[in-house]
Amino acid sequence: MPGSRVQCQIGPMAQNGQKISDTLPRRGQVTEACKEWLVREDGALAYELQKEEVERHYSSNKSRNAIVREDFPMAKDAQRQAEEEAIAEYQRQALLLEERDALIARDVALQLEREEVDQRKRLEEQDQKIAKVIQEKERRQKMRALGDINKVGLPLPPDMTAPYSVVRKVTSVEEQMRELCVDDSVQQNISDCSWPPPPDMEQIMKAQQEKSDEELAKRLQEEEEGMTRSMGLIDRDRLLAIEVQDLELAKMMQAKERAKAKRAKERARAKKQMEAELMQNAERLALMQIR
Repeated sequence: MPGSRVQCQIGPMAQNGQKISDTLPRRGQVTEACKEWLVREDGALAYELQKEEVERHYSSNKSRNAIVREDFPMAKDAQRQAEEEAIAEYQRQALLLEERDALIARDVALQLEREEVDQRKRLEEQDQKIAKVIQEKERRQKMRALGDINKVGLPLPPDMTAPYSVVRKVTSVEEQMRELCVDDSVQQNISDCSWPPPPDMEQIMKAQQEKSDEELAKRLQEEEEGMTRSMGLIDRDRLLAIEVQDLELAKMMQAKERAKAKRAKERARAKKQMEAELMQNAERLALMQIR
């Protein structure tokens, strides 16, 4: 090809009346001239190839950008749809967890209510038993007090017949002495020997009543102190039962809070993982659409 071009150039120069020796290259430099033409030809060819490649690259970029511009809304819609589906799935899972938490809370509330009712019934039964015991003790105390009063009672008055008989005897002796006309001094001595007056019955009854009242008050005080001690023990047992119940309730509520916190952590972890998967899927979808 370079040789033909050289011949074409040599031909016209010869036709114009010039000497062939003037147009021909110098001897020994034909090879160099061919090499120069080959280099120039290769440079032009390389330039053409590079230009075609650049144009093809630009055209491919244009077409690719056009495809991207066309596919971007589709990718965006697909990403938005995937996000909406992920959000809907998350909301569904959250709703299921809330329903499960509500069921667990309802079961715990029912259990606590049953335990409270049972505890209230036990306390009422215990109070009824204590009331019955107290009523029985009071009834026995009243019966015992009535028995003690009947036992104490009012004592029979002492036998006053003997002193009066002595007085009558003394009186008869005095009459006999008067009849016998004894001396006045003897009669005075005999009259001074009369029996002392009977004791006061009211004072005796009062003393015995005071004594019986003291004994009854002492007995009632002792029984009241014993009852107070027993009631103190019962109150202490009741307080211990209430403390145990409160402790169990606190443990149950603490376990519930721990379970709730654990479920919240699991939901957060699942949400984070779902968001990461959603982003990966969106990026993968965008790359596939670009290709």
